[in-house]
Amino acid sequence: MSNFQLESSKKFLKFLFFLLISFYTINIYPQDNNSTTGNGKLSGIVIDKDTRTPLEGVVLTLKSLKDSTAKTGATTDSKGLFLIESPYGEFKLTLEYIGYNPAFINHILLSSNKPEIKLDTLKLSSGLTTTEEIKVEDERSTIQFLPGKKIFDVGKDETNKNGSAIDVLKNVPSVTVDIDENISLRGSSGVKILIDGRPSGLNTSSRTTILEQIPANSIDRIELVTNPDAKYDAEGTSGIINIVLKKNTDFGMNGQVTLGAGTGDKYSSGLNLNSKNSKMNIFGNYNYRLFDNPITGSINRVNFIDNTTLFQTTNAMRRMNNHSVKGGIDYFPGVNSTLGFSVGYNDRDRKRGSSQLTTQYDLLNNLIYNIENKSEEDELGKSLDLDLTYVKKFKTPKQELSLELGYSRDSEDNNQLSKTYDYINPVVNIPVINDLANSVNNDVELSVDYAQPFKDKSQLDFGYKGTLRKNDNHSIYQNFDYTTNSFVENTLSSNQFNYKEFINAVYGTYSGSIKNFSYSLGLRAEQTSADGDLVTTNTQFKKNYFSLFPSFSLAQKFGLEQEAQLTYSRRISRPDLEDLNPFIERSDPLNLQQGNPYLNPQYIDSYELSFIKYFGQTVFTPSLFFRQTHDEITRYRTLLDSNVTLTSFANNSSSKTYGAELIFNTKLLNKIDLNGNVNYYKSQADASNIQPGFVNSTYSWSGRLSASSKIADLFSLQAAYNYSGKRATGQGIVSPFQTLDVALKKDFFNQAASLSLRVSDVFNQQKFTANLSNIDYNEILTRRRNSRAAFLTFTYNFGKQDKKFEKKKPKEDTTPPPDDLGN
Repeated sequence: MSNFQLESSKKFLKFLFFLLISFYTINIYPQDNNSTTGNGKLSGIVIDKDTRTPLEGVVLTLKSLKDSTAKTGATTDSKGLFLIESPYGEFKLTLEYIGYNPAFINHILLSSNKPEIKLDTLKLSSGLTTTEEIKVEDERSTIQFLPGKKIFDVGKDETNKNGSAIDVLKNVPSVTVDIDENISLRGSSGVKILIDGRPSGLNTSSRTTILEQIPANSIDRIELVTNPDAKYDAEGTSGIINIVLKKNTDFGMNGQVTLGAGTGDKYSSGLNLNSKNSKMNIFGNYNYRLFDNPITGSINRVNFIDNTTLFQTTNAMRRMNNHSVKGGIDYFPGVNSTLGFSVGYNDRDRKRGSSQLTTQYDLLNNLIYNIENKSEEDELGKSLDLDLTYVKKFKTPKQELSLELGYSRDSEDNNQLSKTYDYINPVVNIPVINDLANSVNNDVELSVDYAQPFKDKSQLDFGYKGTLRKNDNHSIYQNFDYTTNSFVENTLSSNQFNYKEFINAVYGTYSGSIKNFSYSLGLRAEQTSADGDLVTTNTQFKKNYFSLFPSFSLAQKFGLEQEAQLTYSRRISRPDLEDLNPFIERSDPLNLQQGNPYLNPQYIDSYELSFIKYFGQTVFTPSLFFRQTHDEITRYRTLLDSNVTLTSFANNSSSKTYGAELIFNTKLLNKIDLNGNVNYYKSQADASNIQPGFVNSTYSWSGRLSASSKIADLFSLQAAYNYSGKRATGQGIVSPFQTLDVALKKDFFNQAASLSLRVSDVFNQQKFTANLSNIDYNEILTRRRNSRAAFLTFTYNFGKQDKKFEKKKPKEDTTPPPDDLGN
């Protein structure tokens, strides 16, 4: 990095730090007004949900969100209109009308920055079955900040239509997805990813494949926990990403149909159905995806030992064909208890054909090596997820017992046939290799959680979680024998590796508040037992270790519109199957790979200081963070000879990441929804224990900006821009990349149907480039996918409300819904 860049980086960090301190100063020493005093206005219209006619005489009551005491209220006039004047504060609005279900809006904030709120049309449904919560879509922010986590509403993001979970994650602040679909959070790839709070096979090497099969339009929101407390799994270097799928909770029968097509032979379809009454909720969905994806890549390697240069180019086509189905039932044996069961099944077929040309030249540019490798690959995968849950809520608010038993199975059969052509020394018989690989991964999880509130507004949460993982992997290499015209197993290249891991964990957290100050203290203890067996060489290894993971969170509110928060957590990242398997993988004879069974887990200490500020319709969150990793697991590449490299894994001495982040969400001119983030950080990787000189550091930044607006009530327009700056590894630098996605949406039939057009990576700029080096060689590696494509998606929503439910009105339950993340 040049001196100019270094000085610029320092100035930028100083600016962010000054900005953060300035906001603290503003709130500790308020200026001209006090946002907690004054009067505001709340207005809107109430109509019948089915007939869409105005309702006169609806009683609206504004209650304090803190103690539920009634503050003021109003009734609707003949046109269904109402106006409520009230002092500033945080409120809950209740709506009551004879013959209709009572309803409420859970959070309304009147303040000096937002003294007047005009609510969207409020709809009441006839009947007396339950108390309903009204979702005010126009008031709902696409970003929500809750203690310890951030929630991103992606259900209405048009730039994700016809995409996958990978495409959704590309548009989430703090998250980076590179061209090879590796996911990182604030510059770290060690992030734990869950689906509805469970791993669902995402802790295996098939993680990217599974995420590619989840349709974007089936995702409701993304929960980002950068500093999880002791209740959550300690796994994950930089935190947890929880993908929450849509689950319709409206009464009656309803559903959705989607059909999509894209350039480059890409198709998708989906069907979602839901039926709910006062006793149970039955749901199911089916999704199909067929995608072609061309891939190109290159390697340019300079060998310092014998002064040779190697060039390698790859052209491949991957065709993914996927069917997924999920269904379940939630049974309500009582008002305060739920028994649920769900099953999910995925069937995928991925075919890949590739051609790889490798040439090598000496110092005088004479050709000494010229081979071509052609391969055909057929990968069949199946996954099964079973989930049984029970939640019991007691009469005391927030007192709750929950139990969950989950099982996941993911299997994969891979058949790869490759042929090698030597153009320098041609032979009669072309070497042919057939690789038959099979992997089976089984996960079983049992968790018990209990929450006990106390009268002083404090609460104790504690629980247990047991996780058993079993991975069996078998690879058979066969060489074609031209004398017998048959394949013969190559026992030197075939291998079988089995791995089991059993984790027992207990945790406890104590949280509470004193006026505007809140706190949470936690401790988690985990005992890990792991067994590895390389059956091929009859080699076994064991790992047993006990770990403690403390955490704390301190938060201080300054009035109604600002809050500061300081958090700390200790986490762990365990080596996975690919990291541990000591057998040399030879699918690419010039680029070998070998695991290291002696790897230790890496431990991470993470600190974060954040601030939340509301400016009317704007939410602004600056943060400072620091993360130190001990015994970091890293991959490194060594040169075995003039042509062949070996990639393996080792524990670094340490690594550090620290920086600043700004996240914002606003509405410009009451027409344009704008949200984004800027993340600027420095990474330091010290791998000098592996080889002297393996020390690297870099300043990097990433950013995202998304804008959406309705154009003259005719259609919606949305654009999203992502940029990821360069980042450091122990052995080199990964270059920056950027993308721009745009989308148009038109609604039909009173918003029951819609048609959207999306173009991804408009300028075709997404490319992965890395520069790796040591004392023996320097290598530039590139990889590019067909990221630019146009998609057309049709969506149709259908259903009606069933009013023939029982007339008994249960007591309103004001207890917040349980967290979607497991313990």
